Amino acid sequence: MRKEYGRINNLSEEFWYHVAQQNELPLAVNQTADQEIGTLNILADSVKTKTVDELADQLASEIIRDSRLVELLRTLISVSDKRLYLDLSYQFSRLPHPKIPGKTLCGCAPEALTRHSTSFFLNQIKKSQHRDENIRAAAQASAEAVAKYFLEKGLASMLQFYSGLTEKDRDLLVRHLIMPGEIQQAEAKLRGHGIEQSLAMLLKAIGCQMIPEGKSENPMGSHDPNIDPETMQINERNPETTFSTDLVLLGENGLPRAFVVGLIHTSDPGQFGVDKSSTVVTIRRQVEAFNASQQQRSVELWGLVDGVGYSENKTGTIDKMMPALHCMVQNHSLYKAALRAHSLGLTEIRGIALDPEFYSAQAMDYMLRSYVPQDVKTIDWSSAAADDEVVVMAGRAKLLVSAS
Repeated sequence: MRKEYGRINNLSEEFWYHVAQQNELPLAVNQTADQEIGTLNILADSVKTKTVDELADQLASEIIRDSRLVELLRTLISVSDKRLYLDLSYQFSRLPHPKIPGKTLCGCAPEALTRHSTSFFLNQIKKSQHRDENIRAAAQASAEAVAKYFLEKGLASMLQFYSGLTEKDRDLLVRHLIMPGEIQQAEAKLRGHGIEQSLAMLLKAIGCQMIPEGKSENPMGSHDPNIDPETMQINERNPETTFSTDLVLLGENGLPRAFVVGLIHTSDPGQFGVDKSSTVVTIRRQVEAFNASQQQRSVELWGLVDGVGYSENKTGTIDKMMPALHCMVQNHSLYKAALRAHSLGLTEIRGIALDPEFYSAQAMDYMLRSYVPQDVKTIDWSSAAADDEVVVMAGRAKLLVSAS
């Protein structure tokens, strides 16, 4: 049944027509609160048989394995995020670095007491597998310091109480009383990674080459590629010069052809969203400058942009950012990435059908006229693929691609 309402006449209306609610955006595979709750259950079940030192060692190991556990444990003992980072900022500025004489664990002098955010400490812990021995040692010492802090704040007693609950009561306590806000915040981030994974899966299905290669299987398992704006090639990260992307599409020569930045906001984007939008505009200027200097090569800037949170500040975020993107893709319009890749010669799309239950007649006509290349046929939603074709789902569209 065809949808009878809704119109699209410009880029802004296109965005709001396609915008997804939080629960419509996919979660990154195998990355939910269940993993953290499972770790909490393991800790609770072992607390009765562990000495304080043994529990501290186990806790430090679990924090290294999954630093997100810190947020759950913080909430379990009723310590606010601000209390946590202020306490750790104080303690780390007075703990010696395990390998470097005369240096503190956070690198700050105790007489200065530099305030660090919680993410600073989590990032330090995440470096436990770093090539540099000094950095690895600091990561281990950081996890041990955080574990000791939690135990001093009464974590062992809370784990004892928690261990006496049934599995059903444990789940109820954590999900609805201890960490509803933390779960929502974590899921918001995981939905951003989830749509990145959906795009990577689509591009892989239509034969595009991309970096990171494993984005379609593990969207959180690789570092974001950093781009040198002078050469528009992947390079070592330099906060002063390079810009970060979430996905890079490669041309036939193996060089970057399009850069995809993820910009998903299911709640108020705040100042971060405003700054990120400005960064997108800056990157577009760098792309234009590079393209103007080249005769044989050009690159594009794409954006994975979605979420109702942009309604909190349209002018400072989405309205500023959309014109800076060569290709704006949303969860419902993932097919636009495939069509653009076709136009760039990175794949071959034979046909497309748009979902009549999602699109009104006017909106469908606008999208087909605006984004479907002339050499891609428009088919009916109920049409079957030819023997040498396969159907690939892409948001609210079916794509026909070669079966070979």
